[in-house]
This record gives sequence, C-alpha cells and structure tokens, in this order.
Amino acid sequence: MSLPQPLIHRLPDDALLEIFGAYYGILQPHFTLSDALRLSSACRLWRATARRLQCLWSHLELDIMNPEVDHRAAYWLGLTKQSNLFIKIGASFRGARNFPLPGYRMEETDEALEARLVRLAQILQPCTPRWELFSIQLEEQDIDLFLRHCSTNDHVPNLKVFKAHFMRNEGHPLQPVRLWNIPYDRPPNSKADISVCCDYSIPVFTATFGWAITSVSVAIGYVRATADDLLGVLRLCPNMVEFEIFSHSEYIDAPAATSPGPIQLLHLRRISISGLINVDYILASLCLPSLEFFEAHHMDWTTPIIGTIVETLRNCSPSLSHVSATGYHHGPFSDDIPFDTEPVTLSSLRHCCIRPPALDTGDRLIQQLILPHVEILDIANVRLDLAHPIISSSDRLHSLTLDDVCGPVPQLILPTLTSLNIGTSMHLLHTLRTPQLTNLTLRGEDYTADQTSAQPLRYFLDRVTPPLQVLQLQRVDMSDEQFLWCMGRLTELESLELTYTNITDAAFSTLAEPLPAGDGMPLHWSLPRLTKIEVSSNYHLGPPGLIKFIASRNGSAPATVGRPARLEGSAFFHPSANRRDREIIESYGIRATPQ
Repeated sequence: MSLPQPLIHRLPDDALLEIFGAYYGILQPHFTLSDALRLSSACRLWRATARRLQCLWSHLELDIMNPEVDHRAAYWLGLTKQSNLFIKIGASFRGARNFPLPGYRMEETDEALEARLVRLAQILQPCTPRWELFSIQLEEQDIDLFLRHCSTNDHVPNLKVFKAHFMRNEGHPLQPVRLWNIPYDRPPNSKADISVCCDYSIPVFTATFGWAITSVSVAIGYVRATADDLLGVLRLCPNMVEFEIFSHSEYIDAPAATSPGPIQLLHLRRISISGLINVDYILASLCLPSLEFFEAHHMDWTTPIIGTIVETLRNCSPSLSHVSATGYHHGPFSDDIPFDTEPVTLSSLRHCCIRPPALDTGDRLIQQLILPHVEILDIANVRLDLAHPIISSSDRLHSLTLDDVCGPVPQLILPTLTSLNIGTSMHLLHTLRTPQLTNLTLRGEDYTADQTSAQPLRYFLDRVTPPLQVLQLQRVDMSDEQFLWCMGRLTELESLELTYTNITDAAFSTLAEPLPAGDGMPLHWSLPRLTKIEVSSNYHLGPPGLIKFIASRNGSAPATVGRPARLEGSAFFHPSANRRDREIIESYGIRATPQ
C-alpha cells in the first residue's frame, strides 16, 4: 500500500494559491524576487502554482552586470501578465566592498554594458503604464542611456514611487548641480500619491506629474545649488505633503531678484532641511499654513537666519507639533539687527529640540518661544536662566534632555516629568524637583572631571527619592560606596546600565549578598525588582564581580532569603573577558560580548 501524500500535496490548487497570496501580503512592502524564488524551488507543485500568481513575480531586481539580465526580465515580465510592477535596477560590484559603486564599469567594456542596458530598457518600456515603483542606481551616463530608451509618450498612471541615485565621485566637491528631467507623466487631475527621491540631482518634471507628487526627497551632496533650483521643485508640487533636502553642509546661492512671490504649499505637513547652511533662502520663500513637522539641521545660526526661522514658526504656530533645530556652523551675531521681540506661542507643539552649535548662539531663538503644552524637550548649549521659562511653563512635560547647560540655576519643579537625560551638567540635580521621575540618564565626557561627579546624584536621591525604574550612567565618576548607597535607595529600579564608570568588582560582590536585618527591616536584597542589566567598558569591573552578582539572581543554588527577580541583559568588558568567563556569564542568561 502506498504511503499517503504529504498534506501540502493534498491541498487544492486554490488553497495553495491563497496561502501564497497571504505570504505575499504579510511580507509587503518588503517582498522581493528572492522570496518568490524560494517558494518556487520547494517542489514542482509549488513551482507550478507560484507561476500562476502574478504578484509574486512583479518585484524585479535587475543587476545590469548579469549578462542574462534582459532575458531574465523578459521571462519574469511574462509571468506578471497585467499586475503592477516594482522595478529596481542597479549594478553589483565585485571589488573590495560588495555593493554598487561607480567602479562597476571597470569590470567589462563600455560597449557590452551599454548594449545590455539598451536591451533591458526596450524590454521594460512597453510596461511603463504598470510601474508602481521604479528605482535606478547607476552612474549618470547609464541612467541617461536607460531612460532615453525607456521613455514613453504614454502616461504612468500607477506610478507611486520614483527613485534615482546618480553615483558620483565624492573626491570632487562642489560639482555643479544637475537639473534632471523625469521623462514620465501622469494624466491631468490624477490622484496625488507619488513619492520622488533623487540623489545628486534636482528633479524637474511636468506640471501634471508635479500635481500628483506628495513627497520629495532630494540629496544634493557636494554640489553647489541655488535657492531657485530647489524652489522650482516646490512650485511644481502644490499637493506636496513632505519635503526633505540633504546636503553636505553647503551654502546655496540666493534667489534671483525676479523670483515669483511666496510659494503656497497648503498641504505640506513635514519639512526637513539638513546641511543647507543658509536655510533662510528656502524658508523665507514658503507659505506653510498646515505645517506640523519642522526640522533644520547643520545650518548657520546668524541673526538673519534665526529671525527667518522664528517667523516661519510664528506663521505655522496653529498646526506645529514638532520642531527641531540643530547645527554646527555659526556666524556673527549683531544685536543692532532688527529682531521681532514679540514671543511666539506654539500651543500645539509637543516635541521641541533646540541644539545650537555653541553657547549663546541659540539664546535668541529660545527666548522667543513659549511652549505651554510641550511634552518632549531637548535643549543644549544654553544658560538655564534663559531656558527656564520654556522648561517650567509646560503643564505636560514628561521628557527632558539637557546637554551642556550652564549659568545661574533657579529651582525647577517639574511635577509631570517622568524621563530626565542630562549630559555633563550634573549640577542641575541640585535644583530639580521631579516627584514622578521613572527614567534617569546621566552622561559625562570624562569621568575624572568635576562635572561628571556622582555627588549631585546622591544629593538628588537623598532629598526626595523618585520612583526610578530605569537608571543609565555613562562616564560618571562614582565610588563603590556612592554606588551602593544609591542602589540601596532605588527599590523600584528595574533596569540598570553602566558604561565607562569606575565601579569595581567589590560593589557587585556586595550586591550579590542580601542586606542584613536592621531598622525594622528583615533580611532583604538590594534592587529587588531589577530585571535588566547592561554593563560595558567599566575598567574596574571584571567578570568575577558580575558573575557573583548574576549567580545570586539567576543561579540554582538555594538562597538564604527569597530570591529577587531574574536578570537578563549583556556584558562587555575592557579588557576583554576570557572565553571561560564569557561561557559562565552566558550560562546564566546574560549575553557576554567579546572585545
């Protein structure tokens, strides 16, 4: 008697198609042709069934260095029939690094490569109306060649994502910017749902294509562009919702005196500009009544630029929920330059990050803002007396990050704060009152310096111990006695992270033993609720102390008093732990990372 067939072979074809379709749906939008090939290679039945499901073959990843790329594309297109297509074109490079680089042309003759690229373009050209995603990453002349043979007079009604990455040699900075025409179009008044991403070029497109665009991301790298080049993109996209510019900290030329008036972007909700030093040339030309998310990074902090940012925030104040301004360039400030002293109230703002490049450069921006309902606040390089109104005025502040904050320290009562992150400015702990604090991070630069002393932490906990659940100490100068005193106070602590501290094995050996009875307390453990520990590069803390500590929590030996919570986490030692110690640590369920 023959053995029964496996269940998977007894399923009706329709059921198997349903399973494959569900598999495709689960992996979307990250499904790849490799996923389809894995399905079809299982057995003949699966191969035959997979070929019937068009969507499985619609994600084409085409490597122009493959001599058969055009034949493969034709075969897979035959399986897709009428389904929408997701096409990615690139070039593998078998040099020192295994990813596309401009050196791929060195591996064969230009004539062979270009002929293959033309054949591929001619195969893909008839199906452009079915493109939903098109991405190409090649050298400039290869992209031009491909699109010259793949352009069409037909519309691309299904296109939703268009990406072009022009590989360029970074060794030649300040190359001229390229205004690059996208040779495709949408029907008039079509749905606005296209996302465009271009690297080392600024896209140019028809008015009807621009009408359908909702998102543009432009990375211009080391090129010299003008404000008009970038503003031209915005003028053609009245339905844009998101706009991003990335540059490598370059200046852009001013708009021409004859430039049209402000660009009305009624639907723009998110703008992110990084690396344009004189960002005011862009912002001053925009009207953004619906803006919710504003980011300007790696910019200049001169008075005119800050003035433009303030006016942008003022004009968008009803809708703004997120503001972030950071930078490392700063030019001269002139107090005699007119600057609107009327403060800007951002009642809708929930997240604010202001990190100027140096002390005093961001004062005028911070002084202009009133944030009555901010929930997450991140401030750096400012005097606390200037930041005090922003910090103290919110009735919803629950997360505060302060880096390199100096100057007079007025008392701050923050009744709603649950997360506090302080970098170098440990003295702030002397004046903060945070009764609901559950997360505390303290970061120093050099644990021998005064500003990284743990003494303020002890004072902070001695005054009113908050219900801390998470404590992170990085480059903090802390003796074993101070550490053990703090751990004795933190009975609610669940997670502890120590990085570059000078805590020793002796401290953890002490924590491995229950505390003696006394003061009305029976025999008990420090840190009874601790469930996670991360230790990294603590020069005086080696495997012996940590092994003893985790064994007291995760070991099988009977304890003299009820065992505390079991631990998970990781340990990285400097100098590196030997293999035997790492094996012991990992036997207790803690990941031990070699150096």
